Amino acid sequence: GYAQPGTPSGGYPQPGYPQPGTPQPGQGGGYPPAGGGYPPAPGQPYPQSPYGQYPGPTQGPTTDGVSIAALVTGILGTSVVAIVLGVIGLRRTKENGTQGRGFAIAGIVLGALATLAWVGIGVAITAAVVTHNNHIDTLHSECAAGDMESCTDLYYDSDTGSDEEEFGRTCGDRTDGTMSCETFEEGYTYGDNADLDALWDACGSGDAAACDQLYSEAPLGSEYEEFGSTCGGTTDGAGFCDTAAEEPLTEDDAATGETRGSDPELDALWDACEAGDGAACDTLYWEAPFGSEYEEFGSTCGNRVEFAASCESELAG
Repeated sequence: GYAQPGTPSGGYPQPGYPQPGTPQPGQGGGYPPAGGGYPPAPGQPYPQSPYGQYPGPTQGPTTDGVSIAALVTGILGTSVVAIVLGVIGLRRTKENGTQGRGFAIAGIVLGALATLAWVGIGVAITAAVVTHNNHIDTLHSECAAGDMESCTDLYYDSDTGSDEEEFGRTCGDRTDGTMSCETFEEGYTYGDNADLDALWDACGSGDAAACDQLYSEAPLGSEYEEFGSTCGGTTDGAGFCDTAAEEPLTEDDAATGETRGSDPELDALWDACEAGDGAACDTLYWEAPFGSEYEEFGSTCGNRVEFAASCESELAG
């Protein structure tokens, strides 16, 4: 039944008192303050959003380029380069927080493997060079001691144009290099072979038969052969030394083609050779029995020369 303070009996509030239901400052509810919720006046900025700005997409950590380079150079087998780049890459990933640590480690491992491989290759090459040099030294010693087979091996196994090649080619400085060392070993000159030395002495004393035997038994191209073929240095080597000791042909010899008239085929070659056919003379020489009249006629190109290596060339000239 009592009226509220400040309220006149008529039910209206007195001036200065708020009307009932009007929120006081600091209380919620009621109308928004002036200007709240409405667009700002022209020329005034818009109020900031109460939710703030939307953040953009977050970028993850990058991969270190040096670490990638370490992996690539490791794959390429650059050994030390890959190791150095790998170490730098590990430090960079730790300091910068970038990715690529695994790449850096892989580069270091591959670089280490490549280094071991190169070291192994170097060791193998060095061992091969040492083995080859020892082999050449051994052949040189054996060749110098008179082993002609070692001289030949030394010639073939040495570097082209080297002193060792020349030492092998000349059979340990024993020859001029124009003959094989095996031939030299069989007996090249006087003093090398006792049997051939005996024939040399006999030939030099005038034994024509010994000269012919020396010629036939001596190694091809040796001084023994040359001494025998020239009858101890007394002829030009165009014929046999023991011509006086040749036995006359018998009827049996004639029957086997030793003389003209005993073989029709050889007779035909004889006639062609006598007519000037050099090729026929050569064929007659090669097909005639050794020491026969046919052979002698062919070798002299039909009694035109003392001896010819090729009558076809001799008569053509």
